[in-house]
Amino acid sequence: AMAEAMGNTGIALGVCLTIFLSVICLYEQHVLLKCSNNLRRHFNMDKRPDYGETFEKSLLANEKWKNHSVLMKRIVNIFLIVTQLGFCSVYVLFIGNNMKNFLNYFDYEFNVRIVILMASIPIMLPALITNLKYLGNIL
Repeated sequence: AMAEAMGNTGIALGVCLTIFLSVICLYEQHVLLKCSNNLRRHFNMDKRPDYGETFEKSLLANEKWKNHSVLMKRIVNIFLIVTQLGFCSVYVLFIGNNMKNFLNYFDYEFNVRIVILMASIPIMLPALITNLKYLGNIL
């Protein structure tokens, strides 16, 4: 999709907008890390909290949202998983179509949807891990 976006915006505008969006994303990540460090010091935590814990601890400081902090942490983690799976959707389709062609070569007939489902299971398992520390230890 990035190549199509560049083709529609042009080389000059596309590069400028990509740099602009990258700077915005970098700034937001910096704000999130700064907030995470402040929360770690405020709550005397041993490790830096992940995305969900950062949001949960932020809501604990607000009396109005304190009761909803655990629910909001779960919602953030669900959105992270959905986002990671969304990033992988093109690869899942690519793998599924190639696997179907490979199986057809050896005279195995499968519906492409079943092959995509089988290919998506190993891709989904690492997406369920939200802390990079644990993901690094597994791999």
